[in-house]
Amino acid sequence: GTNAGTYTVTITPKAGAEWATPPAGGPSAPITLTYTIAPAPLQGVWETADGKPVLSIPPAYTDVTVEYEYRDATGNVVSADALQAGQTYTVIAKLSGTSAGNYVFVAENGQVTETPTQSDPNSFTFGSDGNPDDPNNPNNPDGTGSGGAFSPKAEKIIVILMIVMASTLVAMLLVQILIWTAVCGIRRLRKKQVKNNND
Repeated sequence: GTNAGTYTVTITPKAGAEWATPPAGGPSAPITLTYTIAPAPLQGVWETADGKPVLSIPPAYTDVTVEYEYRDATGNVVSADALQAGQTYTVIAKLSGTSAGNYVFVAENGQVTETPTQSDPNSFTFGSDGNPDDPNNPNNPDGTGSGGAFSPKAEKIIVILMIVMASTLVAMLLVQILIWTAVCGIRRLRKKQVKNNND
């Protein structure tokens, strides 16, 4: 599997073949391998698009989908279309679809957020020019545009996330190599047995 979760692979020798190192069940017993794919950590950068705060997600995360929840100063949920200029709000990004099982949000300190499928709340004041004033975004602190390139801190986060993804892929590759090695071992044992029978 490629989704987050725990998987098992069972390998059974062909008829007449035996393991070089017999498992507990005997020289021809099947063996089961277990491996786990953990949810990938996700941390985006708040930016502005179409006058509203959105979470900019690293390009490598092509399968991530999020929904946004806005709340006013009293904690009531409001729609994006109901945001009023000059008012202060908080926005939360929520993982949706399969993203909710394959990723977890991490805060700036690197720890998983209190609700793993939700980002930490981001406060902003919806500006009179239709753009939210966002002091947490160094590329767009006054809400006058959509921001520029990622900040140095954001770039470091992106690099870390890409390394984590690469490590996950390497782990999956190692599992495949282990399975292939076991299959090759069975084939060698089978050939050896056939040769001995011919002799």
